[in-house]
Amino acid sequence: MKTKAYPVLIKRFNGHFVALCPELNVAAQGESLVEARKEIAQAIRASIEYSKKTGIHSANLDIDTLREFLLEGVDQSIRLDKGIVFSENFATSVIPA
Repeated sequence: MKTKAYPVLIKRFNGHFVALCPELNVAAQGESLVEARKEIAQAIRASIEYSKKTGIHSANLDIDTLREFLLEGVDQSIRLDKGIVFSENFATSVIPA
């Protein structure tokens, strides 16, 4: 069975890292980048399992909410680091589920 990968945005916010999967409209947080990635992976799996059981699928994230998440407090200094694009406040990753 082929695994689908979901793009995830991770942002530092108020001392925590907030992770967002726009495709599934799922969010999670952690005290570190690694913990936030782990938590969003669990949230994605839970969302997919719920959808399979109930047939109910969440709506994609609306563009205004996504724009607010992306732009609030983000700096412009981005560097590449082992598959994660990261700035002081913001990172992206892909979560297989």
